[in-house]
Amino acid sequence: MKKKIVFFSIIILIATIQNGLAGRIIVNNDEWTLSNIGFQTSPSAEKFSTNIASWFTGGGIGDFLVYSMNFGLTETLLGNAMTNAGHSWEINYQAEFTVDNLMKYDGIFLAGNPADTAVLTQYVLKGGNVYLAGGTGLGRAVKEAARWNPFLTNFGLRFEPYYNGIMNTVVNINSDHPIFKDVTNLYVYNGNNVSLTGDNEFANIPVNYNGNGLFAVFDPRVFDTKRTPPVPIPTSIWLFGSGLLGLVGVARKKTIH
Repeated sequence: MKKKIVFFSIIILIATIQNGLAGRIIVNNDEWTLSNIGFQTSPSAEKFSTNIASWFTGGGIGDFLVYSMNFGLTETLLGNAMTNAGHSWEINYQAEFTVDNLMKYDGIFLAGNPADTAVLTQYVLKGGNVYLAGGTGLGRAVKEAARWNPFLTNFGLRFEPYYNGIMNTVVNINSDHPIFKDVTNLYVYNGNNVSLTGDNEFANIPVNYNGNGLFAVFDPRVFDTKRTPPVPIPTSIWLFGSGLLGLVGVARKKTIH
């Protein structure tokens, strides 16, 4: 029993360190928010988009990939807002979707079109950032939730398998989260509610509307004032873990003999 406790303590230790190095996630219930109509309906949409970029980069200039063909991420006003702020904004659903390639970007923007959720999970665990919008209608709500939840549930979040019926609405924003700084309202049109799952201290829902979770975030650097780049797990930690594993192995051999 003691050997098992030691072994799993090592696993938990390593997982905790890795979690601390993970990137950030923003989940929007709906794709209309950053569409041209979203920008035209709510002037705050431009500020929201540049706040997202700033939160992902820690206040610097970033390189971003739109891995989607959805109008909510590919229309002109969003692209103009990002490039006018100095960011690189690449729309390319044919990009190589591997961890190595994704790590070239400061953030990946997704909506509707599928992506490899295992790759996406590894990207975030290595420090990459993700913006994900639901409510796209591709495959309907149940299929849309099923598409993204294998990724989201790793980080304490999930899409609900139904659309919330909040139609053609400008929602007032009252949140002190950095992505909503100087954002007074945003446009939504029938998205997937976002909920918390499990007990992940880094996941939360900063914007609700009549009991519906509209915007959620995962932020393992929630106590940081500025995002710091990921760093490798210290060699001393690995040596410590290896040493404990060795002790477990020795104890096991003694028990056998």
